[in-house]
Amino acid sequence: MSRPIRKAIAILIVLAAAYEASAQTEPKARLAGSISGTVILSGKPAPGVKVVALHGGRYQPKPVSAARTDDDGHYELRDVPPGDCQVAVDAPSFASGSAEADSLTASKAIKLEEGESVDGIDLEISPGGVITGRVTEANGRPVIDETVDIAPLEEGRDKEKQIYSFDDRFWFKTDDRGVYRAYGLPAGRYRVKVGSGSGRAKPKFGRVDLSVTYYSVATDRAKAEVVEVAAGSETTDINIKVNRSPAPSTKDYSVTGRIVDGQTGKALPGVSFSYENTTDYNDRDREEDDSLERISEHAETDSKGQFRIGGLPPGKYKIEVYTHEKSPWYAKAFNFEISSSNVQGLEVRVRQAGSISGVVVLENTSDPAVVAKISQLKIGVGLSSYSGALVNKDGSFHLTGLGPRVHPLSFSWDGNSEGFVILRVERDEAELDKAEQMLRGIKVGPGENVTGVRVIVAHYTGVVRGQINIEGALPAGGSLEVSATPVNQPKKDTSWAGSKRLGVLLSRFRRGTVDARGRFVIKHLPPGEYEINLDAYLTPWKDDGKSDEDPPVTVTRVVIVSDVEEAQVDFVLDLSKTPRRKQP
Repeated sequence: MSRPIRKAIAILIVLAAAYEASAQTEPKARLAGSISGTVILSGKPAPGVKVVALHGGRYQPKPVSAARTDDDGHYELRDVPPGDCQVAVDAPSFASGSAEADSLTASKAIKLEEGESVDGIDLEISPGGVITGRVTEANGRPVIDETVDIAPLEEGRDKEKQIYSFDDRFWFKTDDRGVYRAYGLPAGRYRVKVGSGSGRAKPKFGRVDLSVTYYSVATDRAKAEVVEVAAGSETTDINIKVNRSPAPSTKDYSVTGRIVDGQTGKALPGVSFSYENTTDYNDRDREEDDSLERISEHAETDSKGQFRIGGLPPGKYKIEVYTHEKSPWYAKAFNFEISSSNVQGLEVRVRQAGSISGVVVLENTSDPAVVAKISQLKIGVGLSSYSGALVNKDGSFHLTGLGPRVHPLSFSWDGNSEGFVILRVERDEAELDKAEQMLRGIKVGPGENVTGVRVIVAHYTGVVRGQINIEGALPAGGSLEVSATPVNQPKKDTSWAGSKRLGVLLSRFRRGTVDARGRFVIKHLPPGEYEINLDAYLTPWKDDGKSDEDPPVTVTRVVIVSDVEEAQVDFVLDLSKTPRRKQP
């Protein structure tokens, strides 16, 4: 064998070994799957409708696959990555459900396994209604680029629904003629309005906040007319005339002052603060009087530490200083009042904010993959901790801009923090008081830089999966929820209001998700014995103070969870008759 040939063979052997090594170290690609079904429009198959698969949850959805329905209304989404997925109709002119019943049949959740092909995920839509009209001033001049608010009413009542999601309310802009066209509206009853202020000029953005004006040239809800929308209909000439002129008896004033260091008296440039009115606003029901002006703005001191606020009507106000890394100052709320003249010479005294420095310590595992995730965490203060500081590779962290109080420590709610739970917080050479222990937090004094903090965390990998089989049918607007409660610990709040509010915050890592096929999964559980609770809510939630009158149908199973293998739990939910509120 010649030397060139032997050399070539040697190179091939080296390349083959390198490829084999890389194949062993690189993670195996997860097999994609497919989802298919039919889109139904008013009881018939809908051709040519776009359907998308989304990953990333409700607040950061990312399309991963898209398709259009064929002549028979059938669609197939291919190459869909495994995991939690949302299948939705992408057709803004169509509607799902109605304004009075929050039925989101045009969107369904699916838990897709590796390489799985799922069929029968049918989506229902209806022809969207339209409200159109023109917004003008009293002299007929068009109001351009103004937001028109289309607010649905509660079923059988003239009260606007308590809206907690931008998905449930509708906003449309006027064009250069003052014309707006609101489309894709579910059938129902609506109020139409423009404006959010009193009509006073605001120097910010060079715009004027229109006074709140409802359709029918009314400025209060009692005189506003209700607009009826039927599926596929177009309601025209819903015109609104607004008055840009403020009430002649009202005069605006200005406020000037400065922000100074409370210890040295030196004026401070670049200090961020907010100002807002407090007169009557906290004592009156804004939902019953949208004409009540809400002033809430942000500002910053200039290079000389001074500020000027203009365009304020008489009333009571407060200034609050923001604390953050670039503006490390804090102060109690500063209150002042405007009566019948400009206010001058206000002096807001602030003090240096504090900080917390420490280290995150992983307690229950030494797995290198989990340890590496520590440096991807963001730690902050409060329940949400959307802001905060990244944890360094050595586990250290430094939080700044903290006022004097107990600061609960927590991780930001993103994919990086899944499975991590703060067990306790410690402080070198100092015993935490009861408030700190209860909140897993650290008390910071005025301008204090707290060091030596240890945040003890664990990473849990327990999983419970299962299938919910329903005998009968879940009523329209009903929903299913699953959760895990450790045995011999206080049971979670299963009331509708509790599960939708504090229950989500306080037991987030123990709550599962249910998809359109009744499959569910609860992840990141510590090892132990759990009650797995299935709660079936048979009516939509209404924020009317009567939630306790409609308790859920509950089914409970007990399982053992380990960090070695997944636990499997299946439920049978009997809704074929008038169900008992608790089933065995």
